[in-house]
Amino acid sequence: MSPIRDGVEGIIAIPCGMVHSYLEWLPGRQGFVARHAQLPDDVKRSPAADGGRRETLVRLNGNVIQDTREFFLLIEGQPYMFPCYGTRHTFARRWQTHFQQFKHPKTGAVLPSFARKYRLTTVQASNALGRWFNVKFDDLGWVSDAEYRLAKELNTIVERGAMRVEMPTGEGGASQQNAA
Repeated sequence: MSPIRDGVEGIIAIPCGMVHSYLEWLPGRQGFVARHAQLPDDVKRSPAADGGRRETLVRLNGNVIQDTREFFLLIEGQPYMFPCYGTRHTFARRWQTHFQQFKHPKTGAVLPSFARKYRLTTVQASNALGRWFNVKFDDLGWVSDAEYRLAKELNTIVERGAMRVEMPTGEGGASQQNAA
């Protein structure tokens, strides 16, 4: 099976916003349940099942909660959501720190993340528990005026919280829209 995109060539992305959310999953990878803006009140922290340092967040009903940073990106003029959880939190924090270094020359205010574009590629990572692929960014510089305008539109949508997700109802193929 070949990848959708070459991991070395990567993709060119403009980060337009980030939302911190908590995704709820049925235990044993049985499926998605809900997306929460806040950590649910009934969450208990359990030691990692694999003996690692990372705790598992579990609701009283047994569902697993996944702490996620969702980046909203423009890739080839189209909007995408890129979830960062687990080891990708390190990547997400590093990328957000990078955004903060670009300041307006006159006001000194931090420029929006969508003022620059990046190449995202995959790199191999490992620790005592195993090996996996993580994400790496390379700064490609300032966006064009047209890219900036399009990215600002997506940022406005993200900031308003107006993202929508189509969720199948399971009845006759119909779907319902749930605010994300």
